[in-house]
Amino acid sequence: MSLVEQASNKIAVKIASILNVNDDEKDIICYGAFCTLQTILSFFWIVLFGIIFHVLPQSLLVVCTIAALRKYSGGQHATAPSRCMIITTFISTSFGLVIKNIFVNFNIALIVSIGVLCFIISFCLVFKFAPADTGSKPISDKNMIYRLKKNSILIVCGLVIIDTLLMTFYFKYYNTMLLNLAVCIYMGVIWQSFTLTPIGYKTLYGVDLLMKNMYSRQINT
Repeated sequence: MSLVEQASNKIAVKIASILNVNDDEKDIICYGAFCTLQTILSFFWIVLFGIIFHVLPQSLLVVCTIAALRKYSGGQHATAPSRCMIITTFISTSFGLVIKNIFVNFNIALIVSIGVLCFIISFCLVFKFAPADTGSKPISDKNMIYRLKKNSILIVCGLVIIDTLLMTFYFKYYNTMLLNLAVCIYMGVIWQSFTLTPIGYKTLYGVDLLMKNMYSRQINT
C-alpha cells in the first residue's frame, strides 16, 4: 500500500468516526481523499520540475490542457497512480523544455502550420475515438457516449479559440511567452488525442509495463 493510500485510509477513518457513517460511505470518503491527495502530489511534482527546468508556465499549461480534454474524452491510464504521476510529470516537463528551447525557434509560419494541423488531427481523433474507455471503466450508455463526445469536441473548440487569441496577441506584441503558451495548448491537445487511439493505448501500456517491470526488479534485488 502506497503512502497516499495509507494517508487516505487514515483520513477516511477519522472523518467516518466523526460523522458516524457506514462502511460504504467511508469507502467513498477514502476514494475522495485519495483522489485529492494524488492530485495535490502530482501538481507538486509538476511545479517542482517546472521550476527546476525553468518551464513552469509551459508545464502547467500543457498538463491543464491535457486534463481539460481528458475529463470528457477519456483515454488510457497507467495501472498504478504513482506511474501515472511519473508519466504526467515527464510529459509536461519534456513538452515544456522542447517548446521553450527548440520549438519556438522555428519559422513562425511553420509553427502556425503545425498548430493548425494538430488541431485538425485532434478534431478527427476526438470525433472518431472519444470517449475512449478502459477495461475497468467501460462506457456502454449511448446517451453518455454522445454527451462525452460532444463535450470533448466543445473543449477542443474552446482551446482553438484560446490558442487563436494567444497567437493574435503574439503578432500584436511579439511576446515570446505568448507564442510559448499557444504552442503548449496545441501540443497538449494532440498528445491527449493520441492517447485515445489504439496506438496510444499500446504505447502507454508498454511504458506502464516497462516501469512496472523495472520496479519489480529493483524490489527483488
